[in-house]
Amino acid sequence: MKKELLVLVLLGIFITLNIPVFGDGFIIPIPPPHRPLPPETRYLDIIYHKVNVEIENQVAVTSIDQEFRNPFNFEMEGTYIFPIPEDASISEFAMWVGGKKVSGEVLAANEARKIYEDIVRQMKDPALLEYMGRNMFKARVYPIEANGKKRIELKYEEVLRYDYGLIRYEYPLDTERFSNTPLETVVVNVNLKTAKPILNIYSPTHNIEIKKHSSTSATISFEEKNTKPDKNFVLYYSVSDTEFGVNMVDFHGFNEDGYFMMMVAPGQIKEKEKPSPKNITFILDTSGSMAGNKIEQAKNALKFCLNSLNDEDRFNVINFSSNIYYFQEDLVDVNNESISEALDYVNDLKARGGTDINNALLKGIDFFKSASDRPNYIVFITDGEPTVGVTGESEIIKNVRNANGKKTRIFVFGVGYNLNTILLDRLGKDNSGFSDYITPEENIEVKVSNFYSRISDPILSDISLKIDGIKTYDLYPMDLGDIFAGTQLTIVGRYKGSGTKQVTLEGKRNGKPVSYQFDVTFEQKSKKHKYIPRLWAIRKIGYLLEEIKLNGESKEVVDEITELGTKYGIVTPYTSFLITEEEQQTVTTNVMREMESGSSDFMQAPAPMAVDESRMKESTGKDAVAISKSNKQYQNAQNAPSNEMLKKMGIQTIKNVEEKTFYLKEGKWIDSVYKESMKKVKVKYLSDEYFKLIKDNAGINDYIHVSNNMILVFNNTAYEIYE
Repeated sequence: MKKELLVLVLLGIFITLNIPVFGDGFIIPIPPPHRPLPPETRYLDIIYHKVNVEIENQVAVTSIDQEFRNPFNFEMEGTYIFPIPEDASISEFAMWVGGKKVSGEVLAANEARKIYEDIVRQMKDPALLEYMGRNMFKARVYPIEANGKKRIELKYEEVLRYDYGLIRYEYPLDTERFSNTPLETVVVNVNLKTAKPILNIYSPTHNIEIKKHSSTSATISFEEKNTKPDKNFVLYYSVSDTEFGVNMVDFHGFNEDGYFMMMVAPGQIKEKEKPSPKNITFILDTSGSMAGNKIEQAKNALKFCLNSLNDEDRFNVINFSSNIYYFQEDLVDVNNESISEALDYVNDLKARGGTDINNALLKGIDFFKSASDRPNYIVFITDGEPTVGVTGESEIIKNVRNANGKKTRIFVFGVGYNLNTILLDRLGKDNSGFSDYITPEENIEVKVSNFYSRISDPILSDISLKIDGIKTYDLYPMDLGDIFAGTQLTIVGRYKGSGTKQVTLEGKRNGKPVSYQFDVTFEQKSKKHKYIPRLWAIRKIGYLLEEIKLNGESKEVVDEITELGTKYGIVTPYTSFLITEEEQQTVTTNVMREMESGSSDFMQAPAPMAVDESRMKESTGKDAVAISKSNKQYQNAQNAPSNEMLKKMGIQTIKNVEEKTFYLKEGKWIDSVYKESMKKVKVKYLSDEYFKLIKDNAGINDYIHVSNNMILVFNNTAYEIYE
């Protein structure tokens, strides 16, 4: 049961978020006469897909390198099609056959539509409907040798649009329906250069790596292997020469309040000033259970942090077991001598004795009582439950809360499984920090040092955000925390009303109150940023799940999780009914296989299924750690995994498309907002009425491609598509 629970919980934020607009290039094969292809072979397999993007002052040049495979033992030809982003122009197309370059042609939207209607009718593939009404590039590909490969290179240019302070780049990476087998490699590299300093960089669709080379240049990258991408690559960035930047995008559909996402990041402020000074104490558990590799990794992590302290910081080191020990009687200034002595102190640490968590934390907080008015941080590393002194969970939480008058932020790292997750989670949450867990497979040194690199330079502490003239609610994160150099704060929430309003960002800079004002616009109706509702729901579910873990179940909280999970297609411990019993078993089998093989695919995007009440409230052990990690992934979600990952898991009955969710019931895909009481307009698949429906309803093709048997609610009307 525990093994199965761990797997199901480790599926935690396995929630999907799709933003399809175009599909990338694909080849429709044309076999020779009397050599019919198998029915499932509608497109040639794609071997790899590599994209390099150069963006300079809103002009983007996209270079594409794709290779296709002919798996058959006879030669054929094909038609290469690439839907072109709006206002883009093809500048280069390269495919050489026998030393000659093959040419292609760009089709206008009206011509492309006629071709596509014919293709859809012949191939009966609703996936193609997404491209209705768009420009596209078309080329004849011949010959495609038997069991051979065909490489195609394409380059196009476009001017990116500026929208409410954000610049958006989108690349058509949706290949799921256009390759029979997974791609060996998918790579997207973006080199960004701007005239003004870059503030925010964000992708709602993919887990990107960001490297800032200067205030005006950055590299953004994404790479996956053995995958079938099913989401377009979307990237936002903003530029400004102000000290701070706030950007906002929203979504406001029909018959409901709006959703918004706000991004806050430091700008020119970092180029004007030295790093802000901070007070920090590192508290390390040196009880007997830390002996061996754990203590050595933890010591290396502490040494990294000490060597990374800024010149005006003040610090101390505490180690604890049955007793409390510390490097100095008080916080000390950073200088060559103090750092050298602290490194020697850490090198001499040994693991022995019990675990006095209560007194270790109280001593750490005591160091800040006479400290100056600057950010105060504790980094707390432990691998066990309290065994010495005060051991009661609630008593320790109360003692720390009462002692923490300086509002010291406590960042907790739990090592292994033999610890009290409810205690550690509460210590992080109640003291404006966080808790995280390092499993035996993870490296303590890497995780702690990476964390410290992010928080080493606080820019703005004790943040609050005020929005005048509009009602906002259900904002996540609830505690905005601090903003550090090189980081950004992403806030999601709901709103009532509309119009251009003033946002006031307040906090402390170098111990002094500061305030910044920005104007943002809340739309009355806007369906442009369709990923926001699901991202908001993901984060809210994370906070509700944490509420259950820390305080127990209540009917109201469970009902809210169930409602959110059903509407947005998010599988949680309380929405297991969204998938079949057979799927639950398949998910368990697939995840166990991937975990035992060392694959990290599923570990990066866990998603809980059904667990009983007693399991949800477990405080110690492998399951408790898994649940805590999963809940935090929900709370901190920046985007969500794809429908392709759902399929890898074995979940075939849920599809998330844009802001909508569809469930497979009795062979029909049904919109989650459809009610039995709604009147349905029946439309036969591929009939004249079907294509007229698409033509007369802008945007409906974003959803109607889900299936040729479905019920779709669009603009308050329910359409039943049938064959």
